[in-house]
Parts: sequence; C-alpha cells; structure tokens
Amino acid sequence: MFEPFLGPTVPFDIAATIIEAKPNGQGGYAGDMIHQSCAPASVVAYGPGCGGITPLAIETDDSPMLGQTMAIRYPSIPQGSTPAAFLMGHSQALLSLGGSTPGCVLLTSAEYVLLTPALLGGVYADFHIGADPVLIGAPLTLQGVALAPGANPLGVILSNGLAMTLGEF
Repeated sequence: MFEPFLGPTVPFDIAATIIEAKPNGQGGYAGDMIHQSCAPASVVAYGPGCGGITPLAIETDDSPMLGQTMAIRYPSIPQGSTPAAFLMGHSQALLSLGGSTPGCVLLTSAEYVLLTPALLGGVYADFHIGADPVLIGAPLTLQGVALAPGANPLGVILSNGLAMTLGEF
C-alpha cells in the first residue's frame, strides 16, 4: 500500500543519494537523506613518460577532493630543464608527438597549461579544487612537460599522466 506524499517536493538524484529509512512510530517509515553524494575522489597514474635517460614521473599523495588543495609534483627533472609546465584537461588523450620526440605521447586533452619554474631539481604546484557540488564526479587529467635541450631533437620531455575524478571523500 502506498501513501500519498503531501509535502513539498525536492528534486534530487536517487543514484547519488543515501536515504536512511527509520520507523516513524505510526507503522510506516520516514526517510532522511544522510549524505548527498557517494562520489569518492580518485587518482590513477597512466601511460609512460618519455625523453632523456629517466622519463618524468608526475605524482601526488593527495586526493582531488572538493574544497581542498592538492599538491602535484614531478620531483626529478634533468639539469637545465626549464621552464616546465603542467598540462591539464578534461579527458585522456593518446597523441604521438612524432619522430622529433621518439616515444613521447600526449596523454591529456590539455585545455589548460600552468607554467611553473623548476626548483631544486623538480617541479611542484598546489592546485585548489573548488567546493561547488557541480564538480562532483568531474574528470581531470594532468601531465608534466619540460624543455630539456638534447633529450631529443625537439628538446621536450613528458611525464606519465594522472587521471583524476573529483569527489567529496
């Protein structure tokens, strides 16, 4: 038997909501929304780096959580490799850079570029992630790039990629 709902309606996505049902004392149940999202933040490294004897390796110890700051780095960069940058995008890519950069593959759609100095043999940046709930579940990809004269004919080296999903926990 179904009882009509006479209260105000609030639109929500049941797939991303946990509802706790408790007895209401009148033989039925009352539902309380106890968490608005079930979206965990995640980071997965993918693809190879390239160029030079030791390819760049981008890494983080943080999760991309809304309202938080995430430290990203590629800690070992060849001597004289400046400037450097982080390429950021909304999706993964797989684009070979051709014969002038053997084995180098662009792994992000690279809609954004953040130029950074190479300090103490590495590249470090803090990214603040907005707290807007519309960002929950949004993908973000990152890849490091640095100028490295002599590493290959183009003088560019790339890191592996990081595929991230923005989340709440």
